[in-house]
Amino acid sequence: MKILRRIRSLLLLPIAIVIGLPVAIILVAMIACHLPSMFLENHRWRQKLALAGRLNRTKAFRDRLTTGTLIVDSPSLGWGLLQCWWTADDVPSLSPMPEPTDADREKYMRSDSNSLCLPWDRWIAKTYLERDVGKAILIATRRGDRIAKLITAKSSAIHAVRSWSAPVHLDTQPELSG
Repeated sequence: MKILRRIRSLLLLPIAIVIGLPVAIILVAMIACHLPSMFLENHRWRQKLALAGRLNRTKAFRDRLTTGTLIVDSPSLGWGLLQCWWTADDVPSLSPMPEPTDADREKYMRSDSNSLCLPWDRWIAKTYLERDVGKAILIATRRGDRIAKLITAKSSAIHAVRSWSAPVHLDTQPELSG
């Protein structure tokens, strides 16, 4: 019985290789073709932010921050990437709605299966993060939560809020006015 199982598994191995190898080659080729355009788009995005005076990732700039609001944003769906943006505005007092908690996010997603983002996320993205008209300055493209923690530890006059801008462009709900 053991011999038959071993023979069967040895016979299946070449079939798996014949099917799996072309699939793997196709996936690698697709990724290799897509990566350069992805890097170029990211470079253009950063260049536009820099030209608009909305990109400053230097430690010297971060050390000078004593007031305003840090926006820790997740611009991706599930990659764990967190950016940190800064604005001189007091976002919590200017916001038309309170910052949602994790429980609020979960409740909203369960109640509206057609929408991933909350009105808060749309408002933050439109007002502060949007490439062409946003007001915030990008100060960290990775580990934004850690940068925000370091800055808020130095100054109690800086607020930190969180947003999830990844699904904003996928959302079908109408934009907020104001």
